[in-house]
Amino acid sequence: MKKVLTLTLVLLFGVGPQGQPAMQTPAITPFTIRVPDAVLTDLKTRLAMTRFPDEIAGSGWDYGTNLGYMKELVAYWQTKFDWRPQERRLNQTRQFTTNIDGL
Repeated sequence: MKKVLTLTLVLLFGVGPQGQPAMQTPAITPFTIRVPDAVLTDLKTRLAMTRFPDEIAGSGWDYGTNLGYMKELVAYWQTKFDWRPQERRLNQTRQFTTNIDGL
């Protein structure tokens, strides 16, 4: 199993089992997702200030998202969604950044 993992790391990420470069590649850097409280507070403020358009009577979903649904979705993100459990869940999986083709 260890040989398979090592080969996978080398082929996919260019790093050996301890994270050492296996070949000349851009740096692969581990990171942890940490969204600052100020960013989440700003998001809730922006959601609270959402200006919704009028809806064409009886149009439902014909011209985009149904207005009632969109208002429910925005209210959910503003008042009920809790980012921190999702952040913890995402951080249970190792996360990495690297440069690929300049991006």
